[in-house]
Amino acid sequence: MKNKFQLFFLIALVSLTAFGCGKKADTNKSIEDIQKEVASMSTADLEKTAQAYVKAISDQRAELEKVKAELKTLSPKDLLGEKAQKIKTEMADVTTEMSELAKRYNIYASKFREMGGDVSKIKLN
Repeated sequence: MKNKFQLFFLIALVSLTAFGCGKKADTNKSIEDIQKEVASMSTADLEKTAQAYVKAISDQRAELEKVKAELKTLSPKDLLGEKAQKIKTEMADVTTEMSELAKRYNIYASKFREMGGDVSKIKLN
C-alpha cells in the first residue's frame, strides 16, 4: 500500500512539473504586483500569461453579447422594470471585469513586445 501511494505521489509530482498549473487571468492581482512580476518573467511566461488574458477577455465579450441579447428580448414594458435593471447591472459588471482584464493584459503584452516577442501570438481579436 505504501508503495502505491509513493508511486501515485511521484506521478502527480512529475505531471505538475511537466505540465505546470497553467497561467490564469486574475483581476484580483494588483497592477503594482503585476508590474513587479513582469520584470522577472521570461518571454515564454509573458506569452502564456497574456494568452490567458486574451482568452478571459474573449470569454467576457461572449458573456456581454449573451447579456445584450437577453436585454433585446425584453418587451418595452419589461425594459422599465426590475428584470431590465438586473440585466443592465450584469452588463456593467461584465464590462468592468473586461476593463480590469484589459489593463492587466496590456502590462504583460507591453513587456512581451519590449522583449521582442511575436505580438501576433497574443493579439486580442
